[in-house]
Amino acid sequence: SLILFFAILKNAFSKELGAIVQSFYNNRTLNQINKEDNLFSSWPFLFLYLLFGLTIGMFLYISGKYFQLEYNYKGFEWFLVLSALVIGLFTLKIIVLKVLGFFFGIQKLVKEYVTLLYLSYFNSALIFLPLILAYSLTPNRYAGIFSYVAILCILLIFAIQLIRAGTNVLSNYHFSKFYLFIYLCALEICPVLILIKALRF
Repeated sequence: SLILFFAILKNAFSKELGAIVQSFYNNRTLNQINKEDNLFSSWPFLFLYLLFGLTIGMFLYISGKYFQLEYNYKGFEWFLVLSALVIGLFTLKIIVLKVLGFFFGIQKLVKEYVTLLYLSYFNSALIFLPLILAYSLTPNRYAGIFSYVAILCILLIFAIQLIRAGTNVLSNYHFSKFYLFIYLCALEICPVLILIKALRF
């Protein structure tokens, strides 16, 4: 169903989807997207954000089955709970960033960084789609490999995002490296650790 959902998005919004994928690796395309205010209120954005939540939720669900973790919810209901949890946590993170940007008068910087976050989320969904397909079809004794592949993908995406955002911040703004480190611990690393701890992985 997730792959069918992606196929429908690809056919309906191929131009927007191509720009989103390309902008994650191309700074010129990223700058063009930063200038478009209506992109993140459009239907492609909303559907891709939903795809991101459902894809990461499915990966967590399959991982929980592989590690034989027991929860209060089961089956499709648990998958929906996980997806809603992922969407809720990442949406809360974006809201906190925008509130901080408003209070500290750095809305432009926050807007650029939030754009990069959205692009990271969408590209994560595209990477995780074939990963969860392989994970679900692989014999149980080999399935653990995909958990390590997923961790590697997350670290790689996080590193790309960190390098691009850090380069932009430190080159264009007078910003303390210490404050940047505190931010990374508080709003980037900490939520992931909380999610892992809450799900008992």
